[in-house]
Amino acid sequence: MLQTTRDRVAAAGALLLVIIVALVASPSSGSTTLTLPPPGQVSADAVWDLPVFVVHAADGDVYVLDARSPHDVFPKVLAWCRPAAVFEDLWHGSIFDPAGRWIGGPAPTDMATYPILDRTPNQVRIGAPESARDRSIGASDIQEPAGPRCDARTALYGPDHPADPGVLDDLVVHDDLDRFSDGLWFPTPARILGDAPGAPDT
Repeated sequence: MLQTTRDRVAAAGALLLVIIVALVASPSSGSTTLTLPPPGQVSADAVWDLPVFVVHAADGDVYVLDARSPHDVFPKVLAWCRPAAVFEDLWHGSIFDPAGRWIGGPAPTDMATYPILDRTPNQVRIGAPESARDRSIGASDIQEPAGPRCDARTALYGPDHPADPGVLDDLVVHDDLDRFSDGLWFPTPARILGDAPGAPDT
């Protein structure tokens, strides 16, 4: 009888430990660590099974941005266009600067951000995501991107829009679908080049 009680107490203790570990590891714990790309570069990553971009600006500023376009109720994932130094919605045309601020297009807000809690030369620790801000750039402040846009060179609208394979040299995309929910639609090299089915209707 005493052994049975001890076994039950041990089992309950183990269950409690599992719950505590799960809570600490969950998004509600408020922090996670990501690899920081070299200065002047942007990398695609994942936070709690959601796509993000990690931006390490040439001036040293760092941003971690929700990679999903704020334009759609059913969000599609943005791409980073290196020549223009903007994030682009390859379906609807919204563009955002490296800090995630709206520049143009139908998106109603900036990109959602993750606060930077700490950083080292190679890593950045972030907190829980913050809600997307209303557009933070006024119409009078809007300027064309610094370099050529990338969206018109893609084949995301179907086979009658041939893509230049060189577009992949200009884009940073989320191409590892195993990490993410099937409910999101991602630009991938195969889809951009028109080699994969499933392009969105809108």
